[in-house]
Amino acid sequence: MKANDQSLPYQMYGLDELNGTDYIEIQLGKQKKKHFKDTSVYFNKHDFAIFEPTIFRYYREYRPFTNVRIESGEWRKIIKGFKVLEGIIDDADNLTVIGEKLGFEDNIEQYLKDYGTLNIAIKQSFLEFTKWLESHLDDVHHITISGNA
Repeated sequence: MKANDQSLPYQMYGLDELNGTDYIEIQLGKQKKKHFKDTSVYFNKHDFAIFEPTIFRYYREYRPFTNVRIESGEWRKIIKGFKVLEGIIDDADNLTVIGEKLGFEDNIEQYLKDYGTLNIAIKQSFLEFTKWLESHLDDVHHITISGNA
């Protein structure tokens, strides 16, 4: 994980990098609430929104700001969706479509204006999160998104 620079967008944090408690926690195993474990990874709520359209596309039971326990097999499908986005994120001919797939429908003009800078950070975030997920899928049966406040 990166040094904790809260000004950089779309970062994934470790427990020792958090500043407060208002984060989405991605936890190993079936969980019922946030536990702030050192084995978890964290995103601020705004930044995690780029993952949500893909998670929902492949796992229809996903609901933001709740606790969602997702089986490893389902995560493998979600990861394939993440990798598709990673592959097309730099396609300047389809920026509107990419912006929509990243959840920027309501703010598409801002995304189109800043896509060069944003896409670098977004792509890095997808790569880091995918790598973290893949490193645990063979060891655990579930990975939980704990998004409740």
